[in-house]
Order: sequence, then C-alpha cells, then structure tokens
Amino acid sequence: MTLPFQLIVTVVILTLVTLAVAQIAIFDLTRETKKNIILHKTIGQLGLWAAGYGLFLGQLHYEDWGWILLVISIVGICFIGSLFHKANKKEEEEEEEEGRERERRPEGGRQSTRDSPRHRRQRLFR
Repeated sequence: MTLPFQLIVTVVILTLVTLAVAQIAIFDLTRETKKNIILHKTIGQLGLWAAGYGLFLGQLHYEDWGWILLVISIVGICFIGSLFHKANKKEEEEEEEEGRERERRPEGGRQSTRDSPRHRRQRLFR
C-alpha cells in the first residue's frame, strides 16, 4: 500500500476503535441497554472488526514498523478505555453506597467524619 492510503486506513481504524471503546466507557453499555441499541451495536461491531483487521490482517498490508505502531495504538486505546470504564463504575458504586448510608441514618443525623468516603479512602491507602 502507498503511504497516503496507509494513513487513511490507519485513521479509519483508530477512529472506529476509539468510538467503540468510548461509547462503552461513556454510556456504560450493558446487556440491559435498550436506548439506541442499533446505533451502539453498529459502532461496536465496526470497532471490533477494525481492531481485528488492525491486529491480525494489518501485518499483510503494512510495513513492520507501521503495523507495530498500529497494534500499540489499538492496545493503548483499549487500555485507556478500560481505565475510564473502571473509574466510572467505582464512582457509581461509591454514590450508591453513600445513598444507602443516607437512608440508614436517622432524620437530621450527621455522618461522622471518620465514616466519610474521604476518610475511608485514606484508610485504604495507609
């Protein structure tokens, strides 16, 4: 492949993979998702096929250094997306836990500073 064509293919692959990973991290998609399901499935499938092409078939069309950079980029995008997804899940769990604590506290009762989420996090890292 010529260099301009490789550049276009690389941009398309990285864009599709980034969109697929970003929609999972941002929209928190699960099997129970019902809203815009066709759009999400289409973006996910395009991203999956683009990543598969880049990882397995790209070696046939790219030079060695180009293919290695493409693979590193795809793996990096997936890694960063998984970090964002885990951070979002952790925040949601903390919010649910705080909501449950508020429900258990008597009306007008204050949360002690030792039981606050900030102090719990500090105790975890000691």
